Amino acid sequence: VNTSTMLTIWWAFSQMHALRATRGVPPEAEKRYSDQFFTCDDGTVIPIERVNDGYCDCPNGEDEPGTSACSRRTLHERTFYCPNVGHRPQFIYRSQVDDGICDCCDGSDEPEGKCPNRCAEANDIEKNENERHASAVREGIQKKREIIEKGTEEIEEMKERINELKKNIDTVNQDIVMRFTLHRWARHLANATDVKSVTIIEAITRILDSTACIRWESHEGPEYRCSEGIPSTVGGSCLCSDGSLHGIPPNHIPLSCSAFCVLKSSSVKTPEITNLLETRRNHLTDIKKLQRILDSDHGPSNEFFAYRNVSVSKDVGEYEYTVSFLKEVTQVNRRDDSTVICGEWRGFGSQNYSEWGASRDYTTLKFDNGDQSWNGTVRSATVRLLCGPTDEIIEVKESPPCTY
Repeated sequence: VNTSTMLTIWWAFSQMHALRATRGVPPEAEKRYSDQFFTCDDGTVIPIERVNDGYCDCPNGEDEPGTSACSRRTLHERTFYCPNVGHRPQFIYRSQVDDGICDCCDGSDEPEGKCPNRCAEANDIEKNENERHASAVREGIQKKREIIEKGTEEIEEMKERINELKKNIDTVNQDIVMRFTLHRWARHLANATDVKSVTIIEAITRILDSTACIRWESHEGPEYRCSEGIPSTVGGSCLCSDGSLHGIPPNHIPLSCSAFCVLKSSSVKTPEITNLLETRRNHLTDIKKLQRILDSDHGPSNEFFAYRNVSVSKDVGEYEYTVSFLKEVTQVNRRDDSTVICGEWRGFGSQNYSEWGASRDYTTLKFDNGDQSWNGTVRSATVRLLCGPTDEIIEVKESPPCTY
């Protein structure tokens, strides 16, 4: 054989080796294994034939990318490359190579012919799973949009309710002021005897308290109803609804017994005033409650506002767990219906990344200060949220005990 023929054969052999994929090596690293010699990271040079020969020539085992010979040196790294044509490539541990288990869907981790190629099937399964997941995310996003819209509507309704209560309080205040003013005016006119003043006092009495009188007790002469005007020549006593008894001598201003009760009262502590004051107190309390809800954290877009009164439950063994959003987590023993509070609402989790653009992790709900267990441990719960189309509890864990 002449020299030119030998060179041609050697060149052809070299090109064939360069085109051959080295077992366990990803395409981006193939060039390193395509020469006649392989250079280890420490500078050791070995013939290419000693790559994947089942013996560790390099200190870190990089000369055995396609065998398990040096797997102890790459114990915690997935470095064996599965091409998985028709699906997606993956890396597995070298200790999984030639172990009799088909880890790569193309079977490249086992001797040729050992494993059937399942990449097309695996690709279809993953594609269906990805489509299912994408569909669930789309439905979840739509559900989130609806929840935000519902929460926005409820917020506006709550604000309108607060404004309505404030207007009612203004009206009640005006009514209270008017009644106190009328009372002072009636007392001012009490010494007058003209018909006009008497008429005004009686009109004020009907406004302030027509039930101020229980009955008229005459010293002599006929009886009069509480609303009837008593002649100035008739003396007697007025028994008022506050329990007081006022003597009315003759020559008095000719008023009804109800008017006398109103005038004798030092303040306008009538049922109407009492009801008005109670109404104002109730309105103020309602405003504080509603404002406290509005001022609470319900997420960047108030995603959780509509969940204030929502609960979801799941049976796990003999227990039923219920998560009441922004309220509490409970555990009910279905054998005896006993209930344990696993935690009361504390707030959202904290985070150090910027996914939400805030210092809160709105995918985590924290509940603490639950019921105490037999060994003194105070129960607490953490709820992790995932995006999906339905409100449901996926899984419940208790580790360590009394921490859910």
